[in-house]
Amino acid sequence: PLTAAELPSGTVSRGAIEAGGSAVRGVGSLFAELPLAAAIAAALLVVGTLIVTRRPGALVGVPAALLGAAAGLGACVLVFQEGNLSELFDLVTVDALDTGAVAAAVCTLAALGAARAAAALAATRAERRLGVAPDGAAELAGALTLPGVAMATVAGVALTGALLGADLYAAKEFGFAVAVGLLLDLVLIRIPLLAALARWGG
Repeated sequence: PLTAAELPSGTVSRGAIEAGGSAVRGVGSLFAELPLAAAIAAALLVVGTLIVTRRPGALVGVPAALLGAAAGLGACVLVFQEGNLSELFDLVTVDALDTGAVAAAVCTLAALGAARAAAALAATRAERRLGVAPDGAAELAGALTLPGVAMATVAGVALTGALLGADLYAAKEFGFAVAVGLLLDLVLIRIPLLAALARWGG
């Protein structure tokens, strides 16, 4: 087979090959920017939390807001990039993630996590202002917020999980990351967060 260097200079074929090669080399990856983006998001959440609550204890909600996004990203790397559990989900994996899809999923999960942390903080503070002890405040705040969070999680997992059946590979990655992040947020983060906010954030 001929290489681009062996084709006559100025021909359409050589120009197309060289243009295609430079386009591939010019494609950037968002992964190098993810640590910086995470640091900026965490800093903004810290500042916003301190402005709203004026209580350093409320900062326990900041890592909780980002854990779902981290879990979704990690799950995508595990399944789509590394190929683990791909047979279980009937997926054909590739060597690299679609960074646009993953970035969109991470932003979605971080925003949802921040909103849920804010709702949990508001609920626990309301109970503490009524004179309820931390344990009782966490229990009452959970009774107020967890049913809605659970229903929203089920709906979100069903809708985004359906994207696993899509033909577009980026849609599969986005749906999988968001579904995993939402589930782990509900199962592993919500209850400990409520307890921590009731004790230190109220």
